[in-house]
Amino acid sequence: MSLPAPTLQTPRLRLRPFGDTDVDDIYALQSDAHALRYWDSPPWNDRARAESFIGACRQMEQDGTGVRLAVDRLPDGAFIGWCTLNRWNPDYRSASLGYCFEPSTWGRGYATEAARALLGWAFETLDLNRVQAEADTRNVASARVLEKLGFVREGTLREDCVVDGKVSDSWVYGLIRREWQPAPERPLPVPTDSVVLRDDDERLRSLLDDGWTVTARSWAAQLDVTPGHAPRWAEVLAGLPPTQTCRELRAADVPAALELDAATATDYPGGVSTAHEPLTVARATPTSGRRGFGVLDDGANLVAMTFADVDDEKAEVDFTVVARHRRGQGLARAVKAASLLALTGDGVTVVRTGGSDENRRILAANVDLGFHVDEHWLTLTRAGRDAPGPCSSGSRTASEAVS
Repeated sequence: MSLPAPTLQTPRLRLRPFGDTDVDDIYALQSDAHALRYWDSPPWNDRARAESFIGACRQMEQDGTGVRLAVDRLPDGAFIGWCTLNRWNPDYRSASLGYCFEPSTWGRGYATEAARALLGWAFETLDLNRVQAEADTRNVASARVLEKLGFVREGTLREDCVVDGKVSDSWVYGLIRREWQPAPERPLPVPTDSVVLRDDDERLRSLLDDGWTVTARSWAAQLDVTPGHAPRWAEVLAGLPPTQTCRELRAADVPAALELDAATATDYPGGVSTAHEPLTVARATPTSGRRGFGVLDDGANLVAMTFADVDDEKAEVDFTVVARHRRGQGLARAVKAASLLALTGDGVTVVRTGGSDENRRILAANVDLGFHVDEHWLTLTRAGRDAPGPCSSGSRTASEAVS
């Protein structure tokens, strides 16, 4: 029995069946060694592989074993990746989820948004009970996508992949129908007519000429760690009063982290590029690949926290936030300094962060800690639309509430 591939649309993306005109785009993606560094097979080196891939998409539909959809970005229609639901077994009512996206689009929430749309279609259309997904244990970003979608890590496949002679492990994730949430736990409005571009993007002038307007500005920064940074971080921490403790968060701190996150969920300035994804239990639980740090009043009440995703020697700040009644006291700077001391002590050499131009204090705090701004981003809104507010997906690199 065949399974026709659907066309789906989200606020920022269009998912559609692959066509013959996608050969060049899919070959460019699947031959990119950086994009496939955690893949279960080597990058392509033969363009004929792209033609076979599109043929396999059609065969998958005809056989009724799954669907594979190209993902285009709105409003420019650019191909940015693909998402698949395959290994559909109607007897077991199970299937597998997979996705692959252009490296230039990583960190923007596109994989989460596309996969959520495909899962929503699958749970509504098929008598689906379980979806499984696997991720290389080094691929912390992909694991985070799955956890945002509600998947639960169920185990590890030890040394299950050998690519170019390199052996790797995989995490196994599962999502059961009763655990599926079609929308985030605390959905916020998502603008349907906005786009985020770097300020040097060649498409910017055309959009401005077509009547789009800049409604928010944001930045991204990088810290290249040197021995000279640590003394300043230690100095910042030493400035905390004796009643406040700064330490790494533990599993026991999850309820406090969720409470602080809920209390400050609407406090992040800027538009879609700096929007904050509300914490879930999975994302609030510290792991070796996701580290959390907090400031506690009297050693008990969590009043500031920061979370960072760690991938070998690189880390990316997810968000930093301070309780409203404790802002203006330098706690954001202090908790971030603590995180930097711990992360770099464990071998991290590069840290990325970002935020809204509206929050000048947090920008100054990051510069003081050693970050240098290397990217500027613009949120554009189509003429006649209101400026975008916070949304539940689409963070480009980090979100920071006022310090």
